[in-house]
Amino acid sequence: MDQIVQLLFNPNHQAPSPLVLVVLVALAVGMPPIMRYLAGKSNNDNTRGKK
Repeated sequence: MDQIVQLLFNPNHQAPSPLVLVVLVALAVGMPPIMRYLAGKSNNDNTRGKK
């Protein structure tokens, strides 16, 4: 838990490791399209059931 707090608030003002940066960039780039796809799929499923 302490590592998560340090990562989020960075009390020592140290640069994050390259692995952390890669994961954060991957999440920032990958999550919006995935969430759009899931939202669209959910909307399509909801409209298909209603006639």
